[in-house]
Amino acid sequence: REAARAVGKLFYPPTDAIIAPSEKSRDFYWLRPYKDKITVIPSGICLERIQRPVSKTEKTLLLRKYGLEDNGFTLVIIARISKEKNIMEILRYIPALVRALPKAQLIIAGDGPYLNKLKKHCVHHSISEHVRFTGGIAPDDVYRYYAMGDVFVSASTFETQGMTYLEAMACGLPQVCRDDGCLAGVIENGKNGFLYHTEQDFVAAVSKILLNRQLWEKMSACALEMAAGFSDKRFVQQIIALYKKALGNYSERSL
Repeated sequence: REAARAVGKLFYPPTDAIIAPSEKSRDFYWLRPYKDKITVIPSGICLERIQRPVSKTEKTLLLRKYGLEDNGFTLVIIARISKEKNIMEILRYIPALVRALPKAQLIIAGDGPYLNKLKKHCVHHSISEHVRFTGGIAPDDVYRYYAMGDVFVSASTFETQGMTYLEAMACGLPQVCRDDGCLAGVIENGKNGFLYHTEQDFVAAVSKILLNRQLWEKMSACALEMAAGFSDKRFVQQIIALYKKALGNYSERSL
């Protein structure tokens, strides 16, 4: 952060415009002196890469590969498995979730330095039956792992934007995520998912979505509709518009 602040003192003052990927990053303390120059433009995702069809048969086979059933109660996390992603919080909630939803199961896709600790936690707390770790996955296969899930979950408060939220949205997954500033404009509470603060919130939100198919379908449709606003094409359009505005302002000052 101090390095970012030092660099900012050199480069931000003479600029006409500064781009931030989220409201959360816009509010970083080292950017506050330049707040009037900042425009929030979320980084876009390639919808064509992530919105690829996965048949019901393929989904069932993938779940069975990891010893899980296609039961409509599958939570999915796709992330680098590091401490700051706060995946341990979700694991601590699994016993309460299973009491409410005995068929609940969690897939954690990804690799990283915290993987073994999470696996040991599952063994120690006897929840391995409900949790599966896939290890590292190929970038070209990521969409298949979203398709395995019925709800995307995250406890991270580390992100400045968080591309997996957008990818899950583009795959039509309702989301239940810890409330964080990076989710402003991404998750609309009650529309395409829920934001939670406590274990009770988390269990209630997941249960509400998974026990009401009509609500799941409504949230899924909303997620797909919202994803269009985060496409790479939309990102390019917004960047070009901002550049044109900045160049126009510069030209006016030069006259």
